Amino acid sequence: MQRILSWACVAVALAVLPARAETYRFEDAHLRFDKPDGWHAEERHEQERRVLHLDQTDEHIQLTAFRVDADDLDGAYHGLRHELERFIHDIRDESEPRHTERHDLRRIEIEGKGKIEDREVEWMACLVGVEHPVLFLAFGHHDALDGHRGEVHGIFESIERDHEH
Repeated sequence: MQRILSWACVAVALAVLPARAETYRFEDAHLRFDKPDGWHAEERHEQERRVLHLDQTDEHIQLTAFRVDADDLDGAYHGLRHELERFIHDIRDESEPRHTERHDLRRIEIEGKGKIEDREVEWMACLVGVEHPVLFLAFGHHDALDGHRGEVHGIFESIERDHEH
């Protein structure tokens, strides 16, 4: 009985461990972050800028990152609604902005809801204060985003300067 209990404890511990990750370099923004296993990354040139697309293998959640047209983090925050409207309409903030600093980078994080093609979605945004501020935007329907919220927070928290560029 004790052996079964020990194995049960090991199984529970493994289930709550975060997914393994590999370091991904977003060269255009001179940033790097931990990309969880099972996420696919692709960089493309869109609307006169370099855009990073990340999606989870079940494709119910996407994360997009790109440099925004602002001189600093405060300017990027004031233009956030305009940037969000490129993807999402009927935007509603569901949290107060959280101003943080991690890895010597100022950040502003905020969450909300909206619609894409008349489907209700939730979104999570992280603005990162580098020379040209970068927006990391994750979105998906409620169940999908809830199921990957920890991975998205892990990506946001791991963002740091890529000193090799």
